[in-house]
Amino acid sequence: MTVRLSFVLFILVLVLYLILPTNNQLIFAGLIIFLGGIGSGLGVPSMQAASLESVAKELTGVASGIYSMFRYMGSITASVIISLQINYSITLYILIIFSIVGLFVAKGMFIPVKKYKS
Repeated sequence: MTVRLSFVLFILVLVLYLILPTNNQLIFAGLIIFLGGIGSGLGVPSMQAASLESVAKELTGVASGIYSMFRYMGSITASVIISLQINYSITLYILIIFSIVGLFVAKGMFIPVKKYKS
């Protein structure tokens, strides 16, 4: 549920970027960044937990490293794309499409609960 909510917030943030005024309204830009931070805070821990719980205990270090690498690559790529997007709205449409796809991917995601004997 939290991963889905995270993707919904990311879609909202991308739509808000689409209507971001070009006269640099700081309050509106701050709202966009705030909502994006909430979306990241909700989704990242859940996605990381799901990725680490889906591998054998011996491979959790490898899985964590791979997850972090792709997370940082995505962050860097998104930063560059958003920076370039000031004059190129097609990039924003691409990001919206990826967010919607992510929403459907998250819908099928679940974290199995392991029961431990005490």
